[in-house]
Amino acid sequence: MTEFIPASDIVDDVLNRTGQALMNGEFAPFVAHFRLPQQIETIEGRQYVATPEDLRVLFASVRAFHRRLGINRIVRACIQAEYKGDDCVEGVFKALFFKGSTLVHSVETTFVVLYRNADIWQVGYNMYGISDHDAFGAALMHAPPTGEPGVTGREAEPLIPHQQAG
Repeated sequence: MTEFIPASDIVDDVLNRTGQALMNGEFAPFVAHFRLPQQIETIEGRQYVATPEDLRVLFASVRAFHRRLGINRIVRACIQAEYKGDDCVEGVFKALFFKGSTLVHSVETTFVVLYRNADIWQVGYNMYGISDHDAFGAALMHAPPTGEPGVTGREAEPLIPHQQAG
């Protein structure tokens, strides 16, 4: 018998793993948690992400948004989640973006659908409760090439410097 894991714990785990990969500029662990193709939506539009390369461009655009605002920490937390079958979880989460201890941006409501693929949960859909006029919404919907090293296939520099063990 498998152990029951609350749906909110699954959402929080995926948020933590993808958030850490995003902040560290590690595309491989990030893309592992995405089911492709998929649509990412805001209030005003949708972005079709068909391939890992499409997702890499989006990844770079969001990281460029973080750099512009000096974001060095993201706090995302599941507000509500429920199973929609054994291999599907739907949830709602909130995201806070910090520069040091200062809150510089927030996304109050994002709806996410996760699908289990073997032993990993993957994002299959996101609907952000923001407009394209929001800076983060623009990064999601208008993901132009940004000069981010990850777009050319190299791993990006972390937004948070790694601490050396003392």
